[in-house]
Amino acid sequence: MRLTAKDPSGGVVPVQGRLSAKGGTLVIPVSTAPSGTAVIDSLAPGPYVLTVSGAGFEAAELEVMVRAGEETAPEIALQLTQVGSSIVVKVLPGSLDGVPGATDTITREDLDVLRPLSVKEALRRVSGIHVVDEDAFGLNLNIGLRGLNPRRTQRTLLLEDGVPIHLAPYGDPSAHYHTPPELIESVEILKGSGQIAHGPQTVGGMINFVTQPPPNRTRGTVAVQGGNRDYRSLLGRVGTGRGPGGTRAPDSA
Repeated sequence: MRLTAKDPSGGVVPVQGRLSAKGGTLVIPVSTAPSGTAVIDSLAPGPYVLTVSGAGFEAAELEVMVRAGEETAPEIALQLTQVGSSIVVKVLPGSLDGVPGATDTITREDLDVLRPLSVKEALRRVSGIHVVDEDAFGLNLNIGLRGLNPRRTQRTLLLEDGVPIHLAPYGDPSAHYHTPPELIESVEILKGSGQIAHGPQTVGGMINFVTQPPPNRTRGTVAVQGGNRDYRSLLGRVGTGRGPGGTRAPDSA
């Protein structure tokens, strides 16, 4: 089977999902390459159900019939997610098999365990990343990948939900801001040749900070922390959501 996923304009897009034997227990994970295609070999003849999704697109389902001795080439037409829906913008696909070079992901579970005071503390757990301290609270981010100068992260592209956060990514790619750790849902890191597709200044790599989506109902949380040297921290957040969208107030300290 050769799967192709396309957006409404007809362009191919990367997706991930599963292929299930209809009426059976066989489930095969599916992940397309950045080119938008995936090849699945050695399938037994019979009916299957293909379910896929991609960043910014609605989930799609397609029934596929596999016949002995024939190549099946289903095409799935994806629809864009409606404006106002809560979208978590990730750069990397669900499976990293199709991404060239080294990759890594810091998940929400990792952040809950680490409880990092700053983003640099979370990034130090990733191999190949050199973080240089400049201030105690990590307000100035100096990251070097692949042996490059870490000064102001000038050779590493920083993204927030897939958008560059450098003030001038083409002219002066100096990092004067990064997403606070309290707002981060996960962190995606590309350290190999796969980062070239994501914008300027990617010689050293690409780091994408995925922010937390609004809740699907009205809720709030309060976090209190304390430490030595009279360290005190009080963080609160509140958000609401229903149906196609939602809002979330920024943290306060």
